[in-house]
Amino acid sequence: MHKTADFRTLIAEPGPIVLGGAYDGLSACLAERAGFDGIWASGFCISTSKRVADVGLLTMTELLTAASEINKATQRPVIADVDDGFGDAVNVVRMVREYESAGIAGICIEDNQHPKRNSLHDGLHSRLVSADDFSAKLRAAKSAQNDPDFAVIARTESLIAGEGLDAAWQRAMAYADAGADMIVVHSRAADPSDIREFGLRWNEDIPLVAIPTTYAGVSVGELYGYGYKMAIFANQALRAAVRAMQHTLQTMFQTQTPSSVEADMTSLSDIFELAGFDEVRALETQFINGGSAVTSPSQQQTARPQTPHAADTP
Repeated sequence: MHKTADFRTLIAEPGPIVLGGAYDGLSACLAERAGFDGIWASGFCISTSKRVADVGLLTMTELLTAASEINKATQRPVIADVDDGFGDAVNVVRMVREYESAGIAGICIEDNQHPKRNSLHDGLHSRLVSADDFSAKLRAAKSAQNDPDFAVIARTESLIAGEGLDAAWQRAMAYADAGADMIVVHSRAADPSDIREFGLRWNEDIPLVAIPTTYAGVSVGELYGYGYKMAIFANQALRAAVRAMQHTLQTMFQTQTPSSVEADMTSLSDIFELAGFDEVRALETQFINGGSAVTSPSQQQTARPQTPHAADTP
């Protein structure tokens, strides 16, 4: 449970927290090595990695499995995107118990109706539950946790649904009253003016979180100055990986030789290191190739001295 305490320490320390988005163990490892304070197990990225639209099609088990793989691959605390909580308050209670048992440091639940719709796709209509119903989900989530450091983060989609800044403010206040540990104010506008105004108006003790995907020109320092304790770079790693894979595959097919992309690729030795081959080699040296060799049963049978027959005894 130390990762939950680690995340609470990050919240208590001065300065901003920055999470890097991941969708598997490798991307989580790379985000940690890049220096991010924690890892965001992105529902959008996990869904996309399976070539499934981020509209609530993956089950809790599928997202939890991915978040657990991410958590095992990093020493950083992992905050898991759990969409709308996979149903009503009853579903939320089970979800919290399962994610907490898996060692996840916290979950982020949004006030979209079930099944949720992706927040950033402008062709999809966001339908929100009432503030009262979502507050009940948050209370259920807080009642279900055993570790007091486990974080329940509430995400309001008011700005995306077109409800406006005042409605977003009212929802955030209700969610804070319901026990949320942090509040995500989400927006898909290119202009961060609403995000800025909301942060500057917020005077509650509950820390704010921003996800600067569409308003990418704003810096973490600026967001912190607006009042946002945490920023999540949620999906940039996946988008960069897709572009790199597209380029590599297209180039190789066009040239019909892998040497055409050799300069753009990570070396095999770096991949081996990332995958943990150094440990495998050390274990082989310690337990297989070095020390006392362990012989197989067939080898033991071959090496065993033969007992002389009675007729052969002098």
